[in-house]
Amino acid sequence: MHAPPAVPPDTDHPVPSPAAAASAAASTLKTRLSRWAASLFIGGYLSVLAAGVASHALEFHQGSHPLMYYIVWDMFCGWSAHSYRNHVIAEGESGTWYEVGTGPWEEARPFRPYGDLKRIHYDVNATHGARTALNVLRHTAHEPIVRIALVEEVWAKKFNLPEPHWSERWNVPKDPASYYAVRHVLSPNGQLLGSRPSWASEVVQRNVQDRAKIRRFSPRSAPMLAGAGWNAPVAERRGPAGVVPASHSSELAD
Repeated sequence: MHAPPAVPPDTDHPVPSPAAAASAAASTLKTRLSRWAASLFIGGYLSVLAAGVASHALEFHQGSHPLMYYIVWDMFCGWSAHSYRNHVIAEGESGTWYEVGTGPWEEARPFRPYGDLKRIHYDVNATHGARTALNVLRHTAHEPIVRIALVEEVWAKKFNLPEPHWSERWNVPKDPASYYAVRHVLSPNGQLLGSRPSWASEVVQRNVQDRAKIRRFSPRSAPMLAGAGWNAPVAERRGPAGVVPASHSSELAD
């Protein structure tokens, strides 16, 4: 038998060399990996956003960690007409009060996004004051602590204007006044003993209570959220005593 004649190679589709085939396979694998990475990133990003929306809607662990700020859906929460400062103090067995909102390392921190404003004041909602106080107490020498109190200081933002701008806007002397209120009282190990609403929440609640028309419409206009804090009546959210002035008396433990 005679062997069939050899078929000449197709000049339009040349046979690739082994190096070219390996390069094409590597390029295909790289493209697939890029697509998988992009899909994983998009899926993870949407999952994190969904978790943030669910946390906000259900009021579940909204402030469990500072990073929750970036995923909880409250980026357009409004502008306040007041400035807030947090003062975290701890009472020792001798009756001496210590400032535990800032540690001795505060002045050495390199990152200062708000200038000389201390980090404890970034927490406008007073969510992480207990964690900050316990960290300071853990790394400093002091007498045994009896209780920890977080005091809120509030004043109108208009008093932040420099004197030249103040005189141009108002024809009255600049006489700033701060209001102090106890927000939280904690045990030495950080257990919450008492809590009261912020100044802004207290003002809103009192405005609702002082207007009969708003009180009538309030039950019918409650947000449809699962958290009990939004749907509860105003009187239940206020607490027994409302906001009280900061003091060193036994009222802190009540």
